[in-house]
Amino acid sequence: MRALILVLVVGCSAAPTPVAPPPAPAPMSKRLVIEPEAVVMVLSEDEDLTGARPIVAPLGASVGPRARILLKLPKPTWKESLVRAWLVLDREANAQAGPADVTLRAERIVEPWSAKGSAGTTWASPPKSESIGAEVTVAPRGAGPIRIDITSYVQAASKKGASVWGLRIEGSGQGYGVPIATGFGKGMGPRVEVYVQ
Repeated sequence: MRALILVLVVGCSAAPTPVAPPPAPAPMSKRLVIEPEAVVMVLSEDEDLTGARPIVAPLGASVGPRARILLKLPKPTWKESLVRAWLVLDREANAQAGPADVTLRAERIVEPWSAKGSAGTTWASPPKSESIGAEVTVAPRGAGPIRIDITSYVQAASKKGASVWGLRIEGSGQGYGVPIATGFGKGMGPRVEVYVQ
């Protein structure tokens, strides 16, 4: 089965970038934005998108191409205590969407996979994953980013000796789903916000 695989390697060191905190979930907390080491967009073969650099990942779509996002994340290195962690996704405003709400879920990948397009990056053979209870139902269109609570994943990844293979993000819905920005258009690509204190 053919699928379009888009690999966006963001950086090798992927060090946390301190950011001025917005209203935080706990007093005196600090927000860090963690850029993935690599982002892989896997699209189904419903349309011929060979050679394209898609600006949209249609999560939860049942019409046209469907999408899955794979993230390789760096192992946590901060010294502070974790308060909360969010996976942050931006909607692509000028793309087909909906019409109905979409349920998005982030699962912990439990086996090695390659960001260079081999193991685990075909539509038919995604990397194995398990639930971390990270799920949210969203409107296909809306203002502001979508946030999925992945605190349990980051806590587990912080433990000594933990294997960190990243996250697998998918959706379920009807129609065109929710159009998520890949980072090649106006919207920012997927990222993680961590609050520590």
